[in-house]
Amino acid sequence: MNFCLFLRSDNEEVGECNLINFAFLLGVSEYANADNLDACKKDVELMCQLLEATNKYKVVRLDEKSNSRQALEGIEAALAEDSGQDVGEVFFYFSGHGGLNFGTDDESVLWLTDTAEGQINSTALKHSELDAIIRAKNPKVYVKVVDACNSGIPYIKSHNATSVSNSSAHEIKGINDVYFMSSSKITQYSYAPKNGGYSYFTKAFVDSVAANAKTTIRYSEIQNRIRDKFLANTEQEPQFTNQGDLRAVFSEPTEALLTFAGQFNKTSIPEENKTNVLVEQSSKVDSYLARYRTLDAVKVIFEEIEKINTETTAPQSWFTNYYEFSYISNGYDSYSEEPAIVKFLYDRRNTERLHVTVETGAEDVKSSMGYLWNSTRTIPVSYSSATNYRDLPNAHTFRFTPKNDGLPKYILHMVFIFSDTYFYILTATKEHAFKGWSDEFVNTKTKYTYKKIDYCEYSNEQWLDFINSRIIESVGFIENSLVKFVE
Repeated sequence: MNFCLFLRSDNEEVGECNLINFAFLLGVSEYANADNLDACKKDVELMCQLLEATNKYKVVRLDEKSNSRQALEGIEAALAEDSGQDVGEVFFYFSGHGGLNFGTDDESVLWLTDTAEGQINSTALKHSELDAIIRAKNPKVYVKVVDACNSGIPYIKSHNATSVSNSSAHEIKGINDVYFMSSSKITQYSYAPKNGGYSYFTKAFVDSVAANAKTTIRYSEIQNRIRDKFLANTEQEPQFTNQGDLRAVFSEPTEALLTFAGQFNKTSIPEENKTNVLVEQSSKVDSYLARYRTLDAVKVIFEEIEKINTETTAPQSWFTNYYEFSYISNGYDSYSEEPAIVKFLYDRRNTERLHVTVETGAEDVKSSMGYLWNSTRTIPVSYSSATNYRDLPNAHTFRFTPKNDGLPKYILHMVFIFSDTYFYILTATKEHAFKGWSDEFVNTKTKYTYKKIDYCEYSNEQWLDFINSRIIESVGFIENSLVKFVE
């Protein structure tokens, strides 16, 4: 595991002298399975300079090529080096791609250089695994700053917590002060200027310190100043989830910090003038038009998809001796009330212009003891497509039909959700068994996963790889499920 250390000066003291403070930074700019992010390399370099300048932290910059195991081991090793000292604060910073671990209560994860869809659990950095390592050191303060898409996740905390908890929240126990600062809500993207520079959230964090470097700066002030920066921004809304009173000190005035602030304030990109604003807005319109496709153009894409699907065959397996493989275009099933799909669409209803309508209902609110409160909450219950199925398919299905009575059938479901510029494919494989000889029911199934494809980036090779990978995953599921069924 490679990382570089920047130590505070031995003759300068910040905070309690018997405590050691750690700062871990990871910026991932190059990805094997996603777009590269040039801003992230600049982000982590800037944050590294800022944290060094505070003379407060033992700064560990993790190798951006790290996989999840290497990143966690690097953090654990650095914490173990000073095992004789109590830990005052652990500060973790990440800049890179973020995403959702779909099917696990929309868990937010951090994408590392080798992270891939379909392998999220083994290749992404999960908050729960990171938190467990930090919690073992029992720091007085734990700060996590994440500049990534879909980064806002709630935490279950004590009775004096400042945010609402829910069933998908992570839990931090054993640490008094926990400050989680994310660049966007869980359903939003995070942005950086197209003409270069730092990501907007990271720059706002550094701005909040550099502009006030002559004073003691507490985390409450940093968060308030960032809120002001994004006050009028509805596309990217930072989320702060705090356990504690936010009175912990981020920095005191140091000579190094004052020097850093002076240089940063001079070189920081100035506010854009009206001409630059017009240019940027025009580029957004041009980008949208370049990605937009008419209905007829999307029909052409799906004609190609239809041809590929028709020619697709299942890989050889022992169970294929008992099953026929077939493909059905626009195969019918009741997807409109599928809970995983409905929740997926509901979470994106305000941030993406999808061609669907999500219907909602009211659910009674119960206490943790099971008592019914006199209140309700809104929940998604079903959806309807605004796309006519005669124009574009609602779904495709690949079926594994048993050759012998008594065996279950297996169906790989593919549900399509359209927008102006891209479409989603949501897939799951289900085992359909029978109660008695006629009552069919879903006995077991895989979790729904999704893939997003931009119309302007579609290729037949891309679709063929996608279909083959999904069928291979289905075959693995069927082999295991069929053995369990007959046993």
